[in-house]
Amino acid sequence: MSSPKYVPLTATLKWIAFGDWTDGDTPWSNYARAKQQLEEALVRFLDKASEGVISVRGRFAPSLDADPMSLETSDVPAARFHDYRQYDLSCAGLRRGEGLLGFPEEVGTSYVYLHRPLGQHEFYRDVLVSREDVVREFPASAVGPKTTHQDVVKWCKEWLASGRGGQNKAWPVFSKVPQFKGCSRDDWFRPAWDEAKRTN
Repeated sequence: MSSPKYVPLTATLKWIAFGDWTDGDTPWSNYARAKQQLEEALVRFLDKASEGVISVRGRFAPSLDADPMSLETSDVPAARFHDYRQYDLSCAGLRRGEGLLGFPEEVGTSYVYLHRPLGQHEFYRDVLVSREDVVREFPASAVGPKTTHQDVVKWCKEWLASGRGGQNKAWPVFSKVPQFKGCSRDDWFRPAWDEAKRTN
């Protein structure tokens, strides 16, 4: 089965941030860090899109109450990405402004949409991105860690079971494993090590 030509903006940002195309929830072991990675991915994507090297489509909504079914999907001009730099999780869209919209401050809390800093009402929703362009501009070697928290926990458990030493001896070995390239000590390794010790 061939890959889809266009993928949702949500999946694009997850690819750049985490090396994962899945358009759904990500099991983030460190929510604050994951949000930061996603915001950094948004900036990287928008900078490339503003250069015109990534094809992006979306439904332009002139107002908040516009009926989504009445809106046609069309190409988003590259110049728009200088102003529409805020990602809205609720509609996989882009609004005027910057940063992430629709994400709670911390895991387990609710985002209060009444307080959304919407600014001007027009926005792009249901944004789609050329997968081919994204892979060209952000190849696998240039995107985030392509592993999961549980993969790291498993590695730590196996290390502990081997009796080869503590965390200071394990980290240099872990950091050289190709699967864990890009996994930092503070955000990936330490939380997994602590969990492995508790559950081992």
